[in-house]
Amino acid sequence: TGSINSLPSGLTYLHLYNLGTNLTGSISSLPSGLTYLLLNSLGTNLTGSISSLPSGLTYLLLNSLGTNLTGSINSLPSGLTYLHLNSLGTNLTGSISSLPSGLTYLHLNSLGANLTYTASGAGEPWQGLSDITLRYLSLDATEVNAVLSDIVATNYNTGAKILNISNNTAPTGAGITDKATLVSRGWTVTTD
Repeated sequence: TGSINSLPSGLTYLHLYNLGTNLTGSISSLPSGLTYLLLNSLGTNLTGSISSLPSGLTYLLLNSLGTNLTGSINSLPSGLTYLHLNSLGTNLTGSISSLPSGLTYLHLNSLGANLTYTASGAGEPWQGLSDITLRYLSLDATEVNAVLSDIVATNYNTGAKILNISNNTAPTGAGITDKATLVSRGWTVTTD
């Protein structure tokens, strides 16, 4: 039991996993020195904005925490390299195309229909990412096609090269061609 807002101020690493449903507090008031944050299956009592997370975070995993979290994914800490947001309700907003650069892992799943994607043409934010999941985000065909086109534009060919953009609208036209291009480059691509 207790509040996550009573944690020690010098904490840099926090991993809370499957501890039941009695923890409370706001993620907006976590210690400022955190660099690693993993909160998983802690019930539905946590609140706060992801826009107010500690600025030094490099690793962020928030999973199955109910529907009370808010904020924009575009206000996440700029130094993130690992980002996993899953089953957090429908209150998060922002543009996937404006995520922090430098990510090496990206997993966005079951976050409602408030996230969008606009083609950048420059390959951002995909440069350096080799494991990408964008599932159950209600992306339309234009957005799915833009994701595929921008990843093709990175010409990125190292690492695991996994893209799962299923449970959104299926790609059309040029998106189907871009999917085939990625597969020919060794990517595993899953779409509808």
